[in-house]
Amino acid sequence: MSDVATVRHSRWLAPIVPGARVTRIELFFDLIFVFAFLNVNGLVSTNPTPRSALSGLLVVALLWWCWTVLAALGNLVRADQGIVPLFGLGIAMATFVLAIAIPEAFLNQPDDLAGPAVFAVAYLVLRGLTLGLFVYALTGTGRARRPLVLISVPPLVAAGFIVLAGTAAWWLPPDLRVDARFGLWSAALLADRTERVRDLRFRQRTTGRGSGTGRRSPEPHRLTAPGHRR
Repeated sequence: MSDVATVRHSRWLAPIVPGARVTRIELFFDLIFVFAFLNVNGLVSTNPTPRSALSGLLVVALLWWCWTVLAALGNLVRADQGIVPLFGLGIAMATFVLAIAIPEAFLNQPDDLAGPAVFAVAYLVLRGLTLGLFVYALTGTGRARRPLVLISVPPLVAAGFIVLAGTAAWWLPPDLRVDARFGLWSAALLADRTERVRDLRFRQRTTGRGSGTGRRSPEPHRLTAPGHRR
């Protein structure tokens, strides 16, 4: 059964209403993710092996999940109003850095930055900003505790695996680092996938200055697939 949560509505956040169109900022996000997906080719084509192919599939799955959660957020609040554009700028920058670091996501290149660490940090920033917006949108009501747990705990667990993957060069011998990073990122993806963002139903909460009560829409709306709103 889906969990129902109330969505905050204030000067800093504007909930999506049925029939709202996709904003230009969201289309810009899509373009950055397209660049990231295309850059997976650099990870696989450098040394075409079954391991590199599996690594490419893992990165594609990570990118797909990030994009899906971001699209779900776009079905919850407007991306062009309030504080969301500021968060969106950070998300766009993190995604761009993530895309650039994809060819070195599991193995450092000579005379270059620590690719696995850069990839891990960019991913953590991307997911952290997205999670922060979800938490802010769902706070302000006592009935949002269960949805907050469903949204917050899986990314925090995944973050632990990601930190271990990003710092593997500090605590593992060189011949074990690639396999360890692959396993840790796989565990992080599985943990992240338990985040039931798209199973939540939301009610819009409208608050007015000087009033102690809010005006709720009569029927809840459900987060739909990316690119579709109702």
